[in-house]
Amino acid sequence: MTKEIIVPSTLGDITLRQYQAFLLKQEDIKSEELISIFCNISVIEAMQLPINVFELAAVKIVQVLTINHKEIELKHRFNINNTEYGMITNLEEITYGENKDITNYISDWKTMNQAMAVLYRPITKTFNSTYKIESYEGTSKHKDAMLDMPVDVAIGVQNFFYNLTEALLNAIPNYLEQVHKDSQRKTIQSNKDQQMQEEYIKRTGDPMMRSIALLKETLEGLKR
Repeated sequence: MTKEIIVPSTLGDITLRQYQAFLLKQEDIKSEELISIFCNISVIEAMQLPINVFELAAVKIVQVLTINHKEIELKHRFNINNTEYGMITNLEEITYGENKDITNYISDWKTMNQAMAVLYRPITKTFNSTYKIESYEGTSKHKDAMLDMPVDVAIGVQNFFYNLTEALLNAIPNYLEQVHKDSQRKTIQSNKDQQMQEEYIKRTGDPMMRSIALLKETLEGLKR
């Protein structure tokens, strides 16, 4: 009898648990291990699949894994085992403890389930499109449940925070540069000519502008 297998067709079909297991062996993973992880069968069962089924499954899995992650958008709600989880509704009002745990766990896929347990918690009340989630009591309460979350949710969160960080990194030197230029204009406000202002900046060496240029270069390195 041929064993039926379910092959993921989107990143939403892959759990965080599976993705973590894949990353653990990614460098030298074998095809049978790939199929074992993402089709929830043993390596022995994978080896016993008809060759055409085996090859087709491997190709489909690789296609899903190579989808452009940057296109994955943030999801505010999702379901695990009949429980609906919602993302923190206002990140500007998160507690010190929540922020600390997110920072500690979100940069490493090995601890991503703990980061997700901070950002997403069971929804306790809903009203139209709004909702309220459980109070935060540490990552231990939901970290195991998060292993079964769709991995595209975690990727969407990473994209969200990356884009937010990039926007902030871009804004900081631009803001400092604008503030400094405004300050320079005030010091030579008797001269309204822009060319003379630039000559003044060049003549004085303007260490602040050099510092801002260095900051821009450093932040670009961080984004890479």
